[in-house]
Amino acid sequence: MRPRFDVGFATARRLIAVAGLVVLQHAAAAPIPDELLQAVRAGEPVGVIVEFDASAIDRDAARRRARLPRRVDDGAALAWRSQRYRELKDGVMRSLRHPDVEDALDYSHLPMSFKRIRSEAGLRALAAQPGVAVLHANRIHRPVLAESLPLIGQPVVANAGVIGNGSTVAVIDNGIDIAQSAFGGCTAVGTPAGCLVTAQESFVAAPNTAGTDHAHGTNVAAIVVGVAPQARLASLNVFASDGNGYTSDIIDAINWTITHRVELNIVAINMSLGDGSRNSRQCQSSLRNAFVTPVTNARNAGISVVVAAGNNAYSNGVYADGLSSPACVPGVVSVGAVYDSAMGGLAWAGSSAGACTDYSITADRVACFSNSASYLTLLAPGALITAGGHTMGGTSQATPHVAGAIAALRAAFPGETPPAIEARLTANGSVVADSRPAPGRSLPRLNLRAAARPAHDDLINAVALSAANGSTQADNRLATREPGEPLPLATAQQSVWWRWTAATSGPVSLSTAGSNFDTELDVYTGSSVSTLTRVAGNDNASSQEATSRLRFWAIAGTTYLWAVDSADGVGGDITLSWITEQADVSVALTGPATAQPGDTVDYTLRLGNAGPNTATQVMASVALPAGVSVPGVPVGCVAEASTITCNAGEVAAGAFASQLLSLHVDSLGAPVSLNATVSADQPDPVPANNAASATLSLSAVVNPVDPGASSGTSGSVADIPTLPEWGLILLAGLLLAIGLKPQRAGVCRRQDTSD
Repeated sequence: MRPRFDVGFATARRLIAVAGLVVLQHAAAAPIPDELLQAVRAGEPVGVIVEFDASAIDRDAARRRARLPRRVDDGAALAWRSQRYRELKDGVMRSLRHPDVEDALDYSHLPMSFKRIRSEAGLRALAAQPGVAVLHANRIHRPVLAESLPLIGQPVVANAGVIGNGSTVAVIDNGIDIAQSAFGGCTAVGTPAGCLVTAQESFVAAPNTAGTDHAHGTNVAAIVVGVAPQARLASLNVFASDGNGYTSDIIDAINWTITHRVELNIVAINMSLGDGSRNSRQCQSSLRNAFVTPVTNARNAGISVVVAAGNNAYSNGVYADGLSSPACVPGVVSVGAVYDSAMGGLAWAGSSAGACTDYSITADRVACFSNSASYLTLLAPGALITAGGHTMGGTSQATPHVAGAIAALRAAFPGETPPAIEARLTANGSVVADSRPAPGRSLPRLNLRAAARPAHDDLINAVALSAANGSTQADNRLATREPGEPLPLATAQQSVWWRWTAATSGPVSLSTAGSNFDTELDVYTGSSVSTLTRVAGNDNASSQEATSRLRFWAIAGTTYLWAVDSADGVGGDITLSWITEQADVSVALTGPATAQPGDTVDYTLRLGNAGPNTATQVMASVALPAGVSVPGVPVGCVAEASTITCNAGEVAAGAFASQLLSLHVDSLGAPVSLNATVSADQPDPVPANNAASATLSLSAVVNPVDPGASSGTSGSVADIPTLPEWGLILLAGLLLAIGLKPQRAGVCRRQDTSD
């Protein structure tokens, strides 16, 4: 918020000391930094970062890069550069054979390496080596924003990779000192590659001239990238040399952000500024507030507009509700300030009307200067914040915490709209009580850790799935465990949820194969955390697989809740796949079509599976007609009464299983049928082939009375076997040998008994 609240030198120094902050200095350009000499003279070994003169390589690389389609180093260019750096380093160090210079670490893609030095002589020998450009001390770095970031949960979020990659925040302020280390060591806009400032523009119109005091904008911008370390910054200066920023210039800057929104992926505007007014109601009318239309158009372009609430909560010692403009404009995210840590009392000396004092300060206490109103969006740490080489306090410092949070969340949830991202901030904020307005009010304070949770972290927000088969992607890096939630594993604390209703009854397979961490997978029924019943669960799919796989029996119409958690407390990317198993099982029964009583006949029972999944618990049965019995059954089959039941177990898709059934024909009259059926656990898409039958009829016999006749009745004379031709010849020879006259077969003659 302009103008800033100044902090006395003694107070600032005490706060920096309490925070344990270190003001970073650029390494001296001297051949040997004094701190290195002092260390080795004291007998201490030192670590030295050696930078070699690679200017020729860099010029050559720049010419090569200029010919590439995207003007960036591709894989081949990086490999070439690495090889050239290696040759450079080896050539420079080849002649240095000092015993007190030891190789420690090499940076393959930089003209730099790390050495350990044990003596002053070794240090001076290294410094004197031709081709060594600079010796850098290996200094200790400490984080800035030491209290405010942990207060909002930023370190945990950053460790999970939610750091604003690809997002840009437009900082409409009094400019940025891009040389500050917080912005990536910029030597110019976008240079070098690690520079976070992608644009730097001035919107101060003549006859005014832009101011050269960039302290406020630098502090604000450094807070943005403190929260979202990989976010980009567009520095838009709207303050003249007299410290004033005019509405026309500010609107011009907003227009610029809309124009460049797609090009730079601008996701938020930060305006730590205001006109000093106090508006107890929102400034609804564009006729009365010039910012209504620009803010609306920016939001329509997909940009969140974050504005400081103002620092004049008190007037002549009396608190009064109201936000300044443009914080009062509908659609903006208005931000008030809380303290980020405990400290002694502070007297805030702004204008005489805004002066106030806070005593016994604790973290999350609303700062006395912070404007408030019933429509204030949220609070954030605003006092005292050290960033970009400056220590300041005000709603100006609270606002960029929120803008940075939006940048981080927009990168993490690219599919969500700006209102959805803003709702994450307010819905997940830590509740803070502000006792100043009568009778007081509770407001959400920025909690990035909670806001960055997966959308389906809580059971009530479980993602609904409807397909019978499918796969979905998610992550659980910042997920939490709800109070009362089941705990299959003591280490599982990061569950995310899906909801799925079974359309048919049968087995369902779930898998987290493809996830990049050790998962725990569970299936529940129930309507709330307190009523969950575990149906199935799995930690490791096998001794070689850290992902999970399970199978459960679904009942048609039942809703199941699926949870994926981390088995070892380390979350990551989730791939969840599910299959409602189906199997097209079929049966065939083949064997003789005819038989006679007393025969034993063999039938083949053949079971098939056309897929698409493996059929499990495949069961077949054969119903036998009267007159057919079972002398014995093969392994896997049982016979009860007139039914044979066989358990084929699993039959893979495209495979078959067979059983040979031996049956005894006890009696047989009219043709009879043997009926076979098959079933499996899976729903069958083609039930018509789940049954088959075979017909058994009485075989034909020869009538010994009338060779031309046959009988199929059970009372017929049994067949008389006939001799083959060679048998007849043999029989005739035997009859002649014993003096008998052969007679034609089948003819009976009366014996002549007369003399």
